[in-house]
Amino acid sequence: MDASQGPADGLGEIDPDATLREAGRRMRLLDVAALPACEGPDFIGVVTAQDIATRGVAEGVDPNEAKVRDVMTWQMFFFDAEGC
Repeated sequence: MDASQGPADGLGEIDPDATLREAGRRMRLLDVAALPACEGPDFIGVVTAQDIATRGVAEGVDPNEAKVRDVMTWQMFFFDAEGC
């Protein structure tokens, strides 16, 4: 498996319908600052601690109610280092 296939155990990803609290707890558990957001097998974006802080908490959203999809980064660009 290469990195583009995502985590093998599913622990390192988050459902976009999970709450911000759930995402924060998963980040703490894994000691990471970002999680890939996946719907089934499809990678659809990424949520970071920065997203939660600036698009969530700073805007006054309830982390128990707001969803990852409300603050995550949707559009991602990937570059092949060997293709440059």
